[in-house]
Amino acid sequence: MATTTLGKTMATTLRDYWALGKPRLSLLVAFSAAMGAATVSEYETGAFWAVVVGGLLVTFSANAVNQLLESPYDALMKRTLSRPLPGGRLSDEEALGFAIATGLTGLTLMLWYAKPAAAFFSMLSFMVYVGAYTPLKRISPIAVGVGAIPGALPPLIGRVAVGELDSAAWTLFSIQFFWQLPHFWAIAKLGEEDYQKAGFRLRPMGGAALHALISCLPLVGAGFLARYVGLTETAVPLTILGIIYTFFALRFWRQSNRKTALALMFASFFYLPLALAFIYWF
Repeated sequence: MATTTLGKTMATTLRDYWALGKPRLSLLVAFSAAMGAATVSEYETGAFWAVVVGGLLVTFSANAVNQLLESPYDALMKRTLSRPLPGGRLSDEEALGFAIATGLTGLTLMLWYAKPAAAFFSMLSFMVYVGAYTPLKRISPIAVGVGAIPGALPPLIGRVAVGELDSAAWTLFSIQFFWQLPHFWAIAKLGEEDYQKAGFRLRPMGGAALHALISCLPLVGAGFLARYVGLTETAVPLTILGIIYTFFALRFWRQSNRKTALALMFASFFYLPLALAFIYWF
């Protein structure tokens, strides 16, 4: 009985540490880094896996610090109330230890096996996410644009880990940057009441829907830019994706409600993996 109880406790603790790293977000980061690396025609397998696994660990670290800093505010919001820290299942010291261990391990992997530029941009991403985006959320809606910077770096990091910091790397960054904004504004609409309870000042002048629509427009032309810098041989797939994404943003702008915000959010879930996959395939 004691062994069974110990096993259950360990399993629960591991799940809490896993949740502390925001696994869905972190796995998306790892996927984006992998696809960014895959755009380089020839690369070393060790460097590829170092940036994927290392990037995942650094993202775990950044998310853990983010939750550590925002724990008092997470306790005020329904969607975050059950997280490990506000739920009292992990202590601040445990969260900090997890963040240090994952962050240092991830950066070491990249420094050892990939190009140093990958570790540099990963550290930059960590610092902007934790040091700028996190505190700015309670000050100004500009936090969304600032937060989109670390969110857009993974494919660039993947490419520079095995290749060069070139125009193709910055194009990948730009696509993920503009994708992120409508994605966030849709989520902001859905969680508006919770954000207000926590004191997050994320409502932009002109409204989330207008900003979502404006942010989608560059993605309509992203295919032509990707073709110009040599990431893809045809602009068609990305152009079609950009038009579809913009259509959902337009619906959200014309009638800003929970239904259209939810539709835009789901459209964003499809856009990014398909865009990166099309760049790889075509």
